[in-house]
Amino acid sequence: MPNIIDDLFQWAAQQPTDNITTVRIAITTNEITRNNLVSYAEGPLTYHPGHSGGMLFVPPSFASAIDGVTQYFSDRRYSSGSFSTAPFDAANTDPLTVSISRPIIATGYTITFKSSKWGFTESLTPNFDATSSIIYGGVGGSLITVSLCNKSSLSRPK
Repeated sequence: MPNIIDDLFQWAAQQPTDNITTVRIAITTNEITRNNLVSYAEGPLTYHPGHSGGMLFVPPSFASAIDGVTQYFSDRRYSSGSFSTAPFDAANTDPLTVSISRPIIATGYTITFKSSKWGFTESLTPNFDATSSIIYGGVGGSLITVSLCNKSSLSRPK
């Protein structure tokens, strides 16, 4: 049964090879063990077609630039004057590097999140909600949801 990531990779593979093919990712996390910490992250992912390097095949992937996804946190509050008025302070974010790939030998996909600030890399094998087209999974005590939108395939500037 196809899923939203299958559909995305099939669409990307049909784009002209000289195009820059992208999709926007939005990620939420909810972690009860840390006082209901919630985060929101967003940024672009670029398609990298599969290719051979000698005897090694590198499968296709979508990946952000290094630190190309911005993550906001509910416990980093925006303050106006002496009052802590709202969560998700835009001046106090973390960078993430995110990729979606299919292992060479296994089936399915892996979504990998890397934090250069905190020095961790976490991966999840995504589940799919067919009704909402939301991708979800658990990592390190957090529930993570992923949305993919705004597919784009544009000619490279010459």
